[in-house]
Amino acid sequence: MKLQLSLPHKLSYRLILLVLIPLTFELGFFGTFGYLQYRTERFAAFAEKSRAVSSSINSVIRTLYAAGVLAMQPSEIPLPELQERVGTLMRTLKQSLSNLSEMTADNPEQRESMQRVLLLMRAGYKTMAHLHIDTTSPANETQSTWRQEPIRVVNRIIKELTGIEEKEEELEAKYREHWRFWKDFQSKVLVGGVIASIILTLAITQAVYLGVIKRLSVISRNTRRLADDAELEFPLSGDDEISIVDHSFHEMAERLAEAKRKEKAAETLRREFVAMITHDLKTPLASQKFFLSTIADRSSEQSKAQLKEQAVLLESDMERLLNMINNLLDFEKMDAGKLKVSISSVALNDVLQRSLIAVTGLLQAKSLSIIQKVDSGVFVEADKDRLIQVMVNLLSNASKCSPKGSAITISTQRIANHWEIAITDKGPGVPPEFASRAFERFEQSDSDKANGSGLGLHICKSLIEAQGGKVGFRPGDDGGTSFWLILQVGENPN
Repeated sequence: MKLQLSLPHKLSYRLILLVLIPLTFELGFFGTFGYLQYRTERFAAFAEKSRAVSSSINSVIRTLYAAGVLAMQPSEIPLPELQERVGTLMRTLKQSLSNLSEMTADNPEQRESMQRVLLLMRAGYKTMAHLHIDTTSPANETQSTWRQEPIRVVNRIIKELTGIEEKEEELEAKYREHWRFWKDFQSKVLVGGVIASIILTLAITQAVYLGVIKRLSVISRNTRRLADDAELEFPLSGDDEISIVDHSFHEMAERLAEAKRKEKAAETLRREFVAMITHDLKTPLASQKFFLSTIADRSSEQSKAQLKEQAVLLESDMERLLNMINNLLDFEKMDAGKLKVSISSVALNDVLQRSLIAVTGLLQAKSLSIIQKVDSGVFVEADKDRLIQVMVNLLSNASKCSPKGSAITISTQRIANHWEIAITDKGPGVPPEFASRAFERFEQSDSDKANGSGLGLHICKSLIEAQGGKVGFRPGDDGGTSFWLILQVGENPN
């Protein structure tokens, strides 16, 4: 079953993301938690400040009550003691009101109330400063008025401070409510963050497992399968490093399988080739032995015509045997990379003359004629001996395929800076299913398997290409097959 995993990024990018995602989450979580902590502490500080203001107001009110009591009975206290107590109360009130003014400075409404309190306190200071007047006589109305004045000032101050205290208590209740809200929200965020961290950890673990561990396990299993010569699992999808390694592994496995198939095919070809060569060498040798023994036993009884006919057959078999041996030698050189050519300007007529002499026995054995449609003075750039070898191979193939008494045509045609040389027979033609592999080694059509090694056309193609030319075939104009080769035009040395 194919493992379908979408990997839009390479493994290195994915690993970076696996680090950045939890890091970003943690930074966001701690940032949010820190902000909530700041809000919670801020409202707690506001509530504490309001409580401190209320406490300070209570302290001032107690001091004012003490001043009121002192104002009610000043005649009962000795003057030095009265002055000392008044001074102490004044300093305490002054310090308390200064602190209270600082704590309420950021609230405009409370700041305005404190200004009124301070104005009243200045009036109270003046009144308290006259408390040293002797008030032993109850009939003294002026002194009675001075005793009542501090009481009125204190009451007005207490009223203002009470208003401030009530507002501070309202603010404290409000801040406490906000503090509880943010505290609860902070707790929920903490719990949610822990749960999200657990989920994120599980997701990252799953991603690492699917993206890395599980995919590496596929490669590990494929390694064991390759060692056991078993079929591999389907390639992993994606374009990351693991997928590239897996694809490379599959390519290596395919190449190994292809190498094994080629090795097996080569072994099969080797066996078939040995059997074929054994048969092909044995047949002409047996035929030659038969003809030689016949000539030796009955030479006196046979006419010259019969001896000539047998000699032609012997020559044909020997030519076939020699051609086969030459092909085997050239094939070995090509496989070893030792085949060399020497290019020069070659007269085509000389090549054709020597080639036709070499296949005379084959032509006479089937009463074949040669029709030459060759332009005069044709020179080509080629290796003369190798070109003769190619022409002999092509003429031999044409003679094998041609029916008895037919003609083989050799023609030339100038194409720009090249000469095309064609050899056309009247045979049955190349089977369509064999056309695409006609020039491959050891390849033969069904009709040719008893007449050669399957190396001739392959060697012809290699030799012509080594000389910078091309070779191919096409159907003949009047049936049969026309094998052609193209070589560059050579210079006439004369």
